[in-house]
Amino acid sequence: MSIQWQSEHALTDILVNYLSTHPTDCRILFYSKGKKKAALVNDAPSNRDKGDVYGAIAHLIFADHIKYRSAYRQNQKKFSDSVSNRITSLRTKYKKHKNKFTTTGAGIMLLDGPSAQNLLQVVCADLPWYQDL
Repeated sequence: MSIQWQSEHALTDILVNYLSTHPTDCRILFYSKGKKKAALVNDAPSNRDKGDVYGAIAHLIFADHIKYRSAYRQNQKKFSDSVSNRITSLRTKYKKHKNKFTTTGAGIMLLDGPSAQNLLQVVCADLPWYQDL
């Protein structure tokens, strides 16, 4: 069974919501040497490594999903890998679109009026979660 991330936006909605509400897990997933942010008080990650975080997100999205729960129970690793791949895909698209706002040299500020709004609309049409990421 193939997971339909592209046609079932609700799956990505849950994923992006999780990432935006679990900053410590994001630090595990997106850690870059030399750019580590200090943890907040009482701000503990849900797991110890990326694989575990992917597994926790997969469980949240698929364990009770009407279409996927049966397949998820049979092969949790496949769904964890799919979450990892979806995050990589979103990250790649986000970076590509973010560069569009800075390629003019001086950059485009979201407050720059119609040109910024038109570009933002184009970006959000391709990546509806752009502003949430």
